[in-house]
Amino acid sequence: MKIANSDIIRLTEIKQYFLDPPYTFKLYAQSTPLLEEASVILQKYFPATDTLFQQIGDIKQQMDELSQSADKLRPVLRNAGILLNSVNKR
Repeated sequence: MKIANSDIIRLTEIKQYFLDPPYTFKLYAQSTPLLEEASVILQKYFPATDTLFQQIGDIKQQMDELSQSADKLRPVLRNAGILLNSVNKR
């Protein structure tokens, strides 16, 4: 199934945010809704049993565990960006 242009643009914006996360105290609060939004967009195009959603769940769990430390959270967000980049290669 082909992904709509508007969804590709939004996923790219989210991916860029994750690949270069800002230096802010609210990093967890800002990034959690973005990961959820990306997951909702991807659910339109991929089956729920896809390993992609398991990987997103793992990243969400890591984000929850590291929510108090922005410095430790940044590498997890970069991994989320790399994961979203892999969607383009599917």
